Amino acid sequence: MIFLVVISLIFNGCNGSKKGNWSETDKQKFRKDMYAVEELSNFGDNKSKWIECYLSKCEANYSSYYEADQDEKGCEKLAFECSDEVLSNE
Repeated sequence: MIFLVVISLIFNGCNGSKKGNWSETDKQKFRKDMYAVEELSNFGDNKSKWIECYLSKCEANYSSYYEADQDEKGCEKLAFECSDEVLSNE
């Protein structure tokens, strides 16, 4: 049991992400996954702006991409906030 806790701490420490400051690996994976979402093409030229808004909000609210990915309802709220922000700036 202690072995699993130690491995978990090492794994989380190697990731380097924390709330407000994700690792470059987490950010790259987030962006890669978001650019692969076909529905986001509905934003047209604002797709990149929306993804960066969403990344910023997720990074501020979660300690890692993995943690954000586990909270569907919380991320849905952040996604709507970004939609409002991006679309209202047009």
